[in-house]
Amino acid sequence: MFNHTCGEYTMSRTLIVVLSLLMAIPVLAQDPSDVSVTVYNQGLGLVREVRSLDFERGIQDYAYDGVASKMIPTSVRFNARGIDILEQNFEYDLVNREALMQKYLGQKIDIFLEDEVITGTLLSTVGGIMIQEDSGNVRLVQADAAQTFRYPELPEGLTIRPTLRWKLNSERSGTVETELAYLTHGLDWEANYIAVVGADDDELELSGWVQMTNESGADYHNARLKLMAGDVQ
Repeated sequence: MFNHTCGEYTMSRTLIVVLSLLMAIPVLAQDPSDVSVTVYNQGLGLVREVRSLDFERGIQDYAYDGVASKMIPTSVRFNARGIDILEQNFEYDLVNREALMQKYLGQKIDIFLEDEVITGTLLSTVGGIMIQEDSGNVRLVQADAAQTFRYPELPEGLTIRPTLRWKLNSERSGTVETELAYLTHGLDWEANYIAVVGADDDELELSGWVQMTNESGADYHNARLKLMAGDVQ
């Protein structure tokens, strides 16, 4: 079993962390939010973070953003004194061109070409952009011919960051220290070892490297990182 706890590192979507087991591990300064991440070598991670949040007294809607897009919503555990979560929704459908086009099927949009603007109802995006003008004419525009698209508003259900939306009840107003914990897919690590034998075969130098990947859809700045091996029960 390999169980190695490193110091505090920043994990980003494209970052590959390589640690030498023979080197002292530095401790980095904490961010205002205290974050710890436990990564299992099965593509699964446990994230815990502490934030100081402001609440109003009574029942209210609250948006908690910055969570992993591959989180397991049923694993969420929120702990804050005097606050109860009544309802939870997880919004992970991020804004992009394809998502906007799908949301606006059957609705009006503007397509800017090089020499004209087409306004009409979006019918399809398969094999091009099919749009029905107010006159009833149906036009097929090649995707590479469209310079700009204009949509009346951001459709409901799309977000710029993965967000937990809660309906909660707070016994008091003010700043409260909270702890959020959840499981997420997209975190993984593996260890590789190198052995060098001495010329007289009487010495052995063993070193190891840990490679960790983060494809969970979130960054964990200055996180305390723990790596665990074995099957998760």
